[in-house]
Amino acid sequence: MAFGTQVLGAKSLNEVVDLQNTFTKGAFDAFVAESAKISELSVKTASEAIQPLKARVDQTVETISRPLAA
Repeated sequence: MAFGTQVLGAKSLNEVVDLQNTFTKGAFDAFVAESAKISELSVKTASEAIQPLKARVDQTVETISRPLAA
């Protein structure tokens, strides 16, 4: 809303372009920041989800690695 008001109050095309550049840069920076948060959350979730499977694989490898009782 504020951006629209600023554009409507611009006195020249150069001012509109400058406002658009500022707005676009801010929107892109916010997008990158949110993307980083989502990426971190995805890695954390995947790590937590794989833990039970990893524990089972570790247990199986340990069992297979033991020498057979004679």
